[in-house]
Amino acid sequence: MENIMRNNKLLSIIACAALAALCCIGCGKEEEPIVPVVPDSTDNPFTPAESNHYNYGSDSLSLATAALTNYQGTYTYTFTTDDYHGIDIIVSTPSEGTFELTGNTSAMLIDGYDYLPIVGTYSCHRVGQNYEFTIDGTCQGKALRMYYYGPLYDLSTPCGEGNLNIDGRSLQLDVHYSHNLVDIYEYVIADTMGNLAVSIYTLKHLEDKSYAITSDESRLETEDAVILYSEVENSGRTIMGTAVSGTLSIQHAGNDYDITFSGQLFDEVGERIIPFNGTYRGQRIDF
Repeated sequence: MENIMRNNKLLSIIACAALAALCCIGCGKEEEPIVPVVPDSTDNPFTPAESNHYNYGSDSLSLATAALTNYQGTYTYTFTTDDYHGIDIIVSTPSEGTFELTGNTSAMLIDGYDYLPIVGTYSCHRVGQNYEFTIDGTCQGKALRMYYYGPLYDLSTPCGEGNLNIDGRSLQLDVHYSHNLVDIYEYVIADTMGNLAVSIYTLKHLEDKSYAITSDESRLETEDAVILYSEVENSGRTIMGTAVSGTLSIQHAGNDYDITFSGQLFDEVGERIIPFNGTYRGQRIDF
């Protein structure tokens, strides 16, 4: 169970590194936009050219998911494996076509804590309800090729509405998604601009009930308890930390969720305990 808190810290470091990389990207010429969607069970007949993976030197890793995020007007396609490796493609506007990885369009190989620049080209094409992506290039002097065909989970478009009240501010929440991180489930409620996120960690899927919010990871094994971690960037002020107490309640019908939470959070930036509460009503994207 000690790995739970290490995973929280690692996620925070990766998120901060990704946001720092996005902040360095300027604005470029806009292309014809595409509208990413979460595909349904129907799709045009199509045979992928190869399995979802990337080759880097002598290494080959399978790709599990692809997601699109927005951070203050800059978009990132993130392709993940089943651990802390993957590829980011950073663009000013989501577009179909083939593009050079230079200037306003860039790509990074995620290797644990390291983000390594990729040189070459990438392509993006929509096929029915799915997307096909390729990268042909080099990274750190080694050949790199990526192929992905499948759903593109759009985390840059609102799928619900809610708010986070913290430190005298009421901030908008409008997207909710979940995924499995090795031995832990992560449920995120955030805004689509990447300015704030409430991340909930548990050892099993959340059910319709009330949970205790705790910073004691051992309680996750024996109780209905979760760990809640929040990061907020607003008006030049940053809050980030783990909640030390509180409650989380969840109800759902189909893919419509009603979530409320409140408690006390230790702000690592201000080194203080501050109260928080929030709500979210809407859909959840699971991948």
